[in-house]
Amino acid sequence: MKKNDIDTNEDEKNLTNLRIYQEELEVQNEELKENEILVNKLYNKYFSLFNNSPLAYIVIDHKINIIEFNNKANLILNNTLQKFSNKIFSKYFEVKDYLKFKEWITNNKFEEQEFLICDLTIHKKTNKFKIYASNYDETENLYLLSLIDIQSEYDMMNSIEKLSKQKEEQNKLLIQQAKLAAVGEMLGNVAHQWKQPLNNLSMLISSAKIYLQSIFTQDSKKSSLIEENLEKSLSQIIFLSDTVNNFNKFFISQNVNEDDFNLITCINNIETFTFNQLKDNSIDLVLNLSNLTIYGNQNQLTQVLLNLLSNAKDALIQNQNENSRYIFIETSKINNQIEILVKDTAGGINENIIDKVFNKYFTTKDSNNGTGLGLNLAKKIIEEQFKGNIEVKNEAFKHNNKEYKGAVFKITIPINEN
Repeated sequence: MKKNDIDTNEDEKNLTNLRIYQEELEVQNEELKENEILVNKLYNKYFSLFNNSPLAYIVIDHKINIIEFNNKANLILNNTLQKFSNKIFSKYFEVKDYLKFKEWITNNKFEEQEFLICDLTIHKKTNKFKIYASNYDETENLYLLSLIDIQSEYDMMNSIEKLSKQKEEQNKLLIQQAKLAAVGEMLGNVAHQWKQPLNNLSMLISSAKIYLQSIFTQDSKKSSLIEENLEKSLSQIIFLSDTVNNFNKFFISQNVNEDDFNLITCINNIETFTFNQLKDNSIDLVLNLSNLTIYGNQNQLTQVLLNLLSNAKDALIQNQNENSRYIFIETSKINNQIEILVKDTAGGINENIIDKVFNKYFTTKDSNNGTGLGLNLAKKIIEEQFKGNIEVKNEAFKHNNKEYKGAVFKITIPINEN
């Protein structure tokens, strides 16, 4: 075979191979185009899902800077992510929460702890967010975050908790009222049992007085002594009878009607209630009263003043000096208001807690001696029933040329011109 023929055959073979190779390239090129179209479709689908997801997604790097974000994330962050400076994710955190979040991300703690709750501040408004995380690109240390605003849920939980506390407080108040009702019923029974014997004793002593006077008509000394002792006995019975009647009025009466009542009479009744307790604890009650009339429910004001006297008594008992135990009640009319001052010589209330004494359930006593309801209820009665005000402060003052310091409760009640 000639050389030319060999060369021709070789060329034809190469051309054939080139043709085959070209066809293969065309096939591969078509496959690449199809794959590219498929990849673009998948990317567009992914991008559409990512960008239009109802969940807020952001991608951050190891420096906690935002690399990518979707529409929801931009919306949640108040359309701030278009600016480069706002892509520094750390700027949305408080320092404490940011340190917690950074440790959670950089140490891959999200693989064990499913989510993290943090406060994020956007345009000076702080909301609570639940943050989920996963690895997005481990080679470049990128992380995918999902942000869920749970502030409304958090507010709802707070509202439920608040309602639950209010219900608990109402239940405690109902229990306290039930206890008072039980005490009232018990006192009613006692008063009923005592009333007739006291009347009988009074009649017997009066009869004995007349009879003995007739016997000792000639012996004036004996007659005078017997008469004096019988008068004392009778006055004690009258005092006990008046005390029972006053307790009846306060504890048993269900009358909640408002009417005019005399403030001196109200406070004198309170003195009757507390006389023996104060005397037994070497406490002097000093009254400086003006003849004033108040419109309202007398029992409710009695309840307030009894509570203030009880607290003052307890504070004075803790004061070891029995020679300086005084409680003062002063009343006066100032402009168009009635002012009632109740003060003691117990040294005053700790300044750290004096602003809390009217708070519900706040008490410095143990659970057996205090419920923390007395002063709170007193404040409600004065403000809601008498449309007045009650406040407290510590004050230094003089009595009988001696310096004292104590708590001063001031009640002001507007005078009802009608």
